Amino acid sequence: MLAIWITAGIGVLIGFISFTRKSKVEFKNRHVLVTGGSEGIGLSVAIRLAKKGANISLLSRTDAKLKAAAATLRANMEESQRVTTVACDISASYQKVKDAIDQACSELGPVDALINCAGTSVASAFENTAVEDFERLMRLNYHGSVFATRAVIDGMKSRRSGTIVFTSSQAGQIGLYGYTAYSASKFALRGLAECLRMEVKPYGVNVSIAFPPDTDTPGYKEEIERGVPEETVIISKSSGLYTSDFVADNILKGITNGDFFIPVGFEGNVLTIITAGMAPAASVIDGIIQIILLPILRISAFFYQFQFGRIVSQCMKKKNLGQNKRD
Repeated sequence: MLAIWITAGIGVLIGFISFTRKSKVEFKNRHVLVTGGSEGIGLSVAIRLAKKGANISLLSRTDAKLKAAAATLRANMEESQRVTTVACDISASYQKVKDAIDQACSELGPVDALINCAGTSVASAFENTAVEDFERLMRLNYHGSVFATRAVIDGMKSRRSGTIVFTSSQAGQIGLYGYTAYSASKFALRGLAECLRMEVKPYGVNVSIAFPPDTDTPGYKEEIERGVPEETVIISKSSGLYTSDFVADNILKGITNGDFFIPVGFEGNVLTIITAGMAPAASVIDGIIQIILLPILRISAFFYQFQFGRIVSQCMKKKNLGQNKRD
């Protein structure tokens, strides 16, 4: 009964914070560039930006997917709005990414907001993960965001305005079985975001980092098809599977409010409080809520870690039993 009251209280506090915040960022007639915007979370975010009056450029690898995404955006735009696409592998090199962004800017003007959504995932035990996968995920998930951000940051600083958004993951807040390659690349984004925010805030540039849970996207389906360890599947169920539309709604709300951390869902809000560390709070009220709830939520974290550890142990016993039967 106590746990129910605590959970309800936390939910009310989170709802109060969300309700009382005022919007800070406007997108109408602004150039918003979305990497990985041809599908999944990136496209869902872009659609919502289109409805808010933004001019949008999309960067992604596949030209056919970009054309389809552009058609979807135009169906959600006014005639005065514009959309452009540039086929680009953002993990290729900084120069190629810069050239692609320069091409987009030649059509839509300087980038007012950059939404870094391009990324991929591999789920496998450490010893079963190819070294090339560690390099590939870091190159796309981390370096790709660095390249795109580096290409636009000077202009934003000189104009004294701009928005940068990084898309991490709940696996960028907590390490989970099977995600040694993926989590490392997503944890790196938080360090980048915290440092960059401190550097560019005096120039009027806002930095946010989103932490989506498992999301029903083409990328997620590809990950499942490649195979995911049983331990990872069971542990991930604790947070559930969300739609890209729900995730995009939360991300856009956080961007509009100028929040640094952008969690998704109740579990995401709880996880963000537990892992707040030295990161900036969205407001004084947010900071006070974190101070009040952290001791309680830290206890729940011990419970979850115990549960996760038990899942891993049970799966190991099952594997050993199967191996013994084969022997």
